[in-house]
Amino acid sequence: MSVITHAVWRGHTIASITALTAPGRPWHNGLGASYQRYHHHAHAALTRDFTKAITWLAANLVEDRRAQHKNKNTQGGTTGWQGSEQLRNWLANGCAWADTEFQGQRYRWTVHAVLQTLAVHADRAGQMINGTPVVGVGGRALSLACGLLSADTIWRVLRDLRDRPGSPITQVRSAIGLDADWYALTSQNKIETDPIRLQRARVEDVHPAWGVLGHQHRRVYELIAYHGLTNRADLYAAARISKSTVNATIVELTVAGLIKTTGRGTVATGSTSLNDIATAHHLDDITQTRIAEYRAERTQWRNWLEARDTRIGRSTPSASSIAPCTTATPGSEDPIEQAYLESVLSTGPPADIEHNTSRQHTDAIALIGDMLGGRILNV
Repeated sequence: MSVITHAVWRGHTIASITALTAPGRPWHNGLGASYQRYHHHAHAALTRDFTKAITWLAANLVEDRRAQHKNKNTQGGTTGWQGSEQLRNWLANGCAWADTEFQGQRYRWTVHAVLQTLAVHADRAGQMINGTPVVGVGGRALSLACGLLSADTIWRVLRDLRDRPGSPITQVRSAIGLDADWYALTSQNKIETDPIRLQRARVEDVHPAWGVLGHQHRRVYELIAYHGLTNRADLYAAARISKSTVNATIVELTVAGLIKTTGRGTVATGSTSLNDIATAHHLDDITQTRIAEYRAERTQWRNWLEARDTRIGRSTPSASSIAPCTTATPGSEDPIEQAYLESVLSTGPPADIEHNTSRQHTDAIALIGDMLGGRILNV
């Protein structure tokens, strides 16, 4: 486990570790041999240890050496697509579905951010079950990588999406205790088939600066900064929003310094970056404050669960403490039972349950006459 942790600390991914432990590679006789005892489950064991190492490093290394560490938002480091092809296709299809489902509503940009963050978590810590990505993640964890969207907003979007026909997500398991909800990222409802649009999907964290700028401006900026679209006519076609909305977005991004006008009908990236905006608004501090709040809430929830389990354990009677059944019998000396038996034996059954057959026949004939107009005929 310590070897895996040091490898992750030095920047190795699960893919690079798997490649280095393959037969004939440098780590095969050492780290690779240690996982051979798992036989066919060796890769699953390696993935499990890799996840534990990531969790430990995130929880301890930055906390213990905060003076030497600074949170850096890496979105925008490269251009073009990012992420695995399957998740990119799912994300592009999900965003196209949201464009159709919530056409003309700003809510769709929030949906885009939530879907993108789900894809990120599926890429980092998800599972592949029968060819479908499945990920278990809570609203608080999603909100930290979703452009400063609140956890309440995340939960509201997830509740809305999982109940809609054709939704790209399906809840496969509800949260239990400390375990989060699990979602399957499904693609049975094909909306997007354009290969160019599929290539433009980027599986990465939503930059927190969009919480300040507005998520509705993110698509236009990414088309300019990451995919090289500089002509307004191309932006109109690629953004799938009206010309007036694109023009208004360009104005907002120009004021923020993210883009600039280079000619008649052309634009380019500006001198200001998303990281500059995050620094100017102290978004790192806001994120750290939110992380501390979420940790406190999770600790409180864990303590409540432990207290509940303790109460349940104390209130559950043991087999030795359960007294034998003392139900009264006709020969019992229980005074209440004796009083009941004397009452029944002295009065007999109630009159309303007597089986008077002739009375029932008379009532039935009268009912037929009243309701159906029946008559008795003498034959």
